[in-house]
Amino acid sequence: MRLTPSAAVLASLATLTSLAPLAACAKPPVPLSAADATLLERPVDGYGDLVFRGTVAAGTEKYAVERRVKEDGANYIATEVYLPSAEAKCTPSLEKSCRKAGTPTIVQQATHGHDGTLVRFEEIHDQTGIATVVEARSDGTYAMTRRHGTETSTDTFRAGDPLVTGPTLASYVRGHLRQIRTGGVFPVRLLVPDLGRTYDFSIHSDNGPSGTTTVAIEPTGSFTGFPTLRIDFESRADNPIAFHGRLPVRSATNGTVDGDATYTYSVPLYR
Repeated sequence: MRLTPSAAVLASLATLTSLAPLAACAKPPVPLSAADATLLERPVDGYGDLVFRGTVAAGTEKYAVERRVKEDGANYIATEVYLPSAEAKCTPSLEKSCRKAGTPTIVQQATHGHDGTLVRFEEIHDQTGIATVVEARSDGTYAMTRRHGTETSTDTFRAGDPLVTGPTLASYVRGHLRQIRTGGVFPVRLLVPDLGRTYDFSIHSDNGPSGTTTVAIEPTGSFTGFPTLRIDFESRADNPIAFHGRLPVRSATNGTVDGDATYTYSVPLYR
């Protein structure tokens, strides 16, 4: 007698197969190297002018986020720092060590053009113990160096669709918002520093609340386990005011989390 798998079984197998690359690429958390821990503890005020402060909600866990920007010729140096919320208690199993108050859990810094073109990206992640640096080359490729604790690895990303990540994602979308509102679709590669990989996404308009423009950033390659990301822009000044989807912070079990971030501005315009 021949048995035919049910649709539910086939769907489950397909999901498990598609998630395998994520599981295979993920590295177990380790403490940051002493040098990277020192970089993490740089004063937040030194990253430039405050653009916004926000609240990040990932399930029952709360974080604060700040975006600060400096100008560097024709480029911006944008830094986004994620800090435990004021009421959060130090959890050594999550933070790896109880750092002094005001020390970020994650620092993401990107040098980028006014249209969001990525020049250089650096992330120091206390929850994973991974520090990542990605730099553009003159031939259109990007060189990546990752430090996982005391181990170092390198890789190269091919030239192709624009590379976006962390502080440059909303900048890139905002730079193309007029075309997106009229139906434009923009392919991009999203860099996921934890995994040291890029994934293909497509940016397009989505339905949003009255007075806002919601933009969807949707996976387009083989299924990666990522949800569709969404950014809400208020329509008057085109400032991003909320983000929905996969967050850079980790849960108490060090798992990836989806959630929401909302922003309150200290300046009239996003940059």
